[in-house]
Amino acid sequence: MELIWGDERLRFELTPDGAGTLLTFTASFAELGRAARDGAGWHVCLDLLGYDLGDAEPPWTQDDRWRTVHTEYVARFGPQAAAVGPPAELV
Repeated sequence: MELIWGDERLRFELTPDGAGTLLTFTASFAELGRAARDGAGWHVCLDLLGYDLGDAEPPWTQDDRWRTVHTEYVARFGPQAAAVGPPAELV
């Protein structure tokens, strides 16, 4: 399934994987400066989905998890991918 949300193209692919299902998620957008921020946001959303499906509480807060994975995205993509800062509630 593919959809457009604002200026992002979101793609969700589900494939059988043993006794379960593998979700492959791709988000495409025009502005590199958002990559770390938006990547971290989607990362946290998908982490939460895993906990929800397992009927479990995550061992972290959403804000703390976002900060952790945002740092990893900046390291992976470079500082130019963090030109657009974190959401206001995380500053």
